[in-house]
Amino acid sequence: MLHACLQKNVRQRIAHIQDVRLALDGAFETAAPQTPATNPAPARGGRLAWMAFAVASLVAFVLAVPAVRHLREAPRSA
Repeated sequence: MLHACLQKNVRQRIAHIQDVRLALDGAFETAAPQTPATNPAPARGGRLAWMAFAVASLVAFVLAVPAVRHLREAPRSA
């Protein structure tokens, strides 16, 4: 429905909000057909976990470099 409202071509675009309202009135009265959904979450979750691991490793490395430099400095004699 939204796609039809955003068409650039005037002949393909819905001209009146009344038409949209009438279409939406009937859209919520019937139940959506139950289809078994495939679960793409494992692939996405795995990729997200690897990206989180990479970011955490990078942050740890960036924080470790100044810490090591600080610890290597010779103590100043007073």
